[in-house]
Amino acid sequence: MYLHDLAVSPAGRAKRLGHKLVQQVVHRAQDMGLTQVALVAVQGSRAYWERHGFSDAEAPLSDALIEKLASFGSGATLMRRSLTPV
Repeated sequence: MYLHDLAVSPAGRAKRLGHKLVQQVVHRAQDMGLTQVALVAVQGSRAYWERHGFSDAEAPLSDALIEKLASFGSGATLMRRSLTPV
């Protein structure tokens, strides 16, 4: 599963809605029998995603993927979280 975007208002952050939404994505992917969730971390969000179990995608990345990551801007990082299907 690819998680394209996640945005939570300041009021929602106080209620940990971001955490709850990530949990829902992970659970849904597991229910579907998928083995990973992937995303592109941008705007300094890498540490946030690491706290949710994501890590940098292992190299080597294809030239096409490297070019796509560059389109997100400097510092964009492909990240993945491995899943155990339920």
